[in-house]
Amino acid sequence: MAHEWKGFKALVLYVLLATVLPVQSWADGEYIEQYNLFTQQFRTTRYTLLKNYTQVLNSSENKERSDNEQLALDDGNDLIKGLFDLLKSLRSPADLFEETEGLEEMAIFSEVQRQGLEWEGVLREPPIIDLDPNDDDNDEYVYTRGRLPCTYPESFKSPQYLNEYMQSNNCSMASYLLHLKENGDSKGQRLVFEAELEEIDFQLGADLDVSYERMRLALSSGRKDTILDALKRIDDGEKTDSGELLKNYMLVGMPNYDGQFSQKFQNLGKMLGFTGKFLLVSLNHDVFMEERIRSRFDGFIFPGADDTFFYNKQGPFKPFQWQDMNVQKVADEELMYQLLFGYIMEKGIPALGTCAGIQHLALKQGGRVSLMANSIEGNKKVTLVPGTLNHFFGLTSTQQSDALNACRLSPVTFSTTLMHSYIVDEPGLDVTVGSYLAGSDRPLIMGASYGGHIATYQFHPEYVDSHNLKDPNHLIVTNHFEQFRIYRAMKEAGTESGYAPGMNVMLSRLQNCLENRDIALNQPEYWFNGSRSEELVLPEQLDTLTVYLVPGMTPDTIKEIRFGKRIIVQDQKTGASLTVVPANDRQHIEVKPAG
Repeated sequence: MAHEWKGFKALVLYVLLATVLPVQSWADGEYIEQYNLFTQQFRTTRYTLLKNYTQVLNSSENKERSDNEQLALDDGNDLIKGLFDLLKSLRSPADLFEETEGLEEMAIFSEVQRQGLEWEGVLREPPIIDLDPNDDDNDEYVYTRGRLPCTYPESFKSPQYLNEYMQSNNCSMASYLLHLKENGDSKGQRLVFEAELEEIDFQLGADLDVSYERMRLALSSGRKDTILDALKRIDDGEKTDSGELLKNYMLVGMPNYDGQFSQKFQNLGKMLGFTGKFLLVSLNHDVFMEERIRSRFDGFIFPGADDTFFYNKQGPFKPFQWQDMNVQKVADEELMYQLLFGYIMEKGIPALGTCAGIQHLALKQGGRVSLMANSIEGNKKVTLVPGTLNHFFGLTSTQQSDALNACRLSPVTFSTTLMHSYIVDEPGLDVTVGSYLAGSDRPLIMGASYGGHIATYQFHPEYVDSHNLKDPNHLIVTNHFEQFRIYRAMKEAGTESGYAPGMNVMLSRLQNCLENRDIALNQPEYWFNGSRSEELVLPEQLDTLTVYLVPGMTPDTIKEIRFGKRIIVQDQKTGASLTVVPANDRQHIEVKPAG
């Protein structure tokens, strides 16, 4: 029993390494990068273990179930061993490795794995329990996911004491917060927030903006009152350390903020948010239903989710619709996805979806999803379908201009990261398929869009090589954030209602190019997106020309100059201009926004 307990403690410490251990424990930037790699490897492993066990539980025959169980355990032990080797390669304190020696043996692994499935798949709100109800200590214990039960004193006298206690006892701050909420302890909840802010001073390097990081943490707290307070401070003129108003930053809503596939987007929020001028807001039902928060968003991200699709009436391998789901067992974040898609479709707000994001778009529109016999994981090649929103967002701004004006629409095939066991079989009403798995006998759907403002991907473009700015993965992410910026600019100009219609007009142009390139090229129109300066000399036979401004270009950002017969349209943001040279006086030139 002692041996098993040692293994159990080792696994608990192992989980804590990937989910709790503060960044200040690492020595430098290189080590943080190694730690992030380890964290991602752990999340991928955890996903694989739970997926394997899901298949075990769905096995109908006892013998088949037993065989699958043994396979799952063998795979799990191999994965744990590999991760332990990776952990040992990191430059962490030597005493840490002494504590984790039991990971190499893991005699209790099968039992822990079963408990892991229960913790993640069932106990979404950890219950309060007393490990020894017969004692007289009146301690309350909160059973946390993947950790030993923790006991808490009635109160902490300062945020510093709270942080020290949580770290020294390997306790979860999130679970402690749930405990406080259930007991209506608002003072304690405030102390938790202050304790989290205290951690920032240790986690930040000297080059980072502390004021920005404090705001980022408040908005990602998932707590309505904290977020409302942060938004008020933004409205009141709170600035970054460098003096920039935070009200100039985009607000991007993201449900399932702490999910296993959300880490990369969190990293983007930390690494690119300050320079890219955006802040991620953690969404749950309580936060989203507050209109003062909901009305502020400039865009939404649907990251991957810990799906509960196996709770459906059709069985694990038959295609199912949302109406087949057992809503009593559906994860909270999945209900949020369905709610959010309905809201975004109604309002015409731009959105990016990955992994489960595409599956929930299909389910929202009456499509079907099914469990694959074999999951797809690792780097695979996918192809973006020309003329679709998915394809358009995989292009550079110059390529986008060529697509609109020269009908240059070639398929885009590239390598990307896949980690999924469910697939979209039928995309649903008004959903356009925008990507397939390249080179497969069966054209598995890898991308889909709705209207001109929602694009989703079965793969993970956020796993991007930031050094290659022309990588379609990178372009997909950056183009979506550009759409968020565009929507915000239109909101400030009071023209946001024209965003989605304008994007639809642009997509119609691309479809016309596909259907008949010659006819499309002879249309009296030109599209200007500010990507480059160019001159357009009109032919004699042309009577009129319409210059369409892509969504986001407003009278405030465009300057129109006339020199004799020439008309110059300049994007004041990029400095690029379009010069139109008429052939004669009778030619009429109109400049207007798309949509």
